[in-house]
Amino acid sequence: MQSARGLERIAYEAVEDAARQNIKYLEIRFAPALHMQKGLQLEEIVSCVLAGMKQAERKFGTLARVILICLRSHSLEMNKAVAKTARHFLGQGVVGLDLAGDEAGFPPQLHKEVFRLAHKYDIPITIHAGEAAGSENIREAITGLHAKRIGHGVRLRDDREPLEAVRERQIPLEMCLTSNVQTKAVKSWTEHPIREYYDQGILITVNTDNTTVSNTNMTQEYEKLIGIYDFGLKDVKNVIMNGLKASFLEEHLKKKLLAEFRSEFERLG
Repeated sequence: MQSARGLERIAYEAVEDAARQNIKYLEIRFAPALHMQKGLQLEEIVSCVLAGMKQAERKFGTLARVILICLRSHSLEMNKAVAKTARHFLGQGVVGLDLAGDEAGFPPQLHKEVFRLAHKYDIPITIHAGEAAGSENIREAITGLHAKRIGHGVRLRDDREPLEAVRERQIPLEMCLTSNVQTKAVKSWTEHPIREYYDQGILITVNTDNTTVSNTNMTQEYEKLIGIYDFGLKDVKNVIMNGLKASFLEEHLKKKLLAEFRSEFERLG
């Protein structure tokens, strides 16, 4: 993944794979700084990914957008450059900025300056928090890093204060069932808090994390939601709509998709 051609092809195939799952909207997130080993620069890297993504959009009809990742282990200077790259492509296919990586070793406050800059640029922000470290990272992600969404958030239940804030403000949680069990963010399937959060009125969404690492897809994640956590058809519809409502997609396209989804659900009964 260090060549322009390779990045364009991989982005194309990511959308193609999503279309085969009947996914109508996809947010691809990746860390552009990881693809500079053979001389590519940040803007060139993002341009290649967007080109492949848009080509696949036209062929398969699945809408796709990109979230750029800042890595916790990278320098402030590098992550500021990623934020500035996100600003450059905002409205051209890039819709957000993320912080990911070694959560336990690099708490979110280390990159507060980067996300203050992103907030100034009006870039929607999602932060991986409460996955490999405690709920205090969720609190910091919201109050210090301007997070509009939280990646994973399985440790949210450890502290009432951030839990209430997430519920009252309807901050979406990007939950990844298979990944959370594999990485030991939760000890077992039965200890995953997704049902508990849903029943408490927290806005949960279901996601794949890395499909190849976790060997999963959205169909399998929804099957687990039904088979392990006893989500009925109405519940699954709610979660699907949560995902669309929580998306960083442009508002006019989001409204159009919401109407299409409601119509399809009515047809299905």
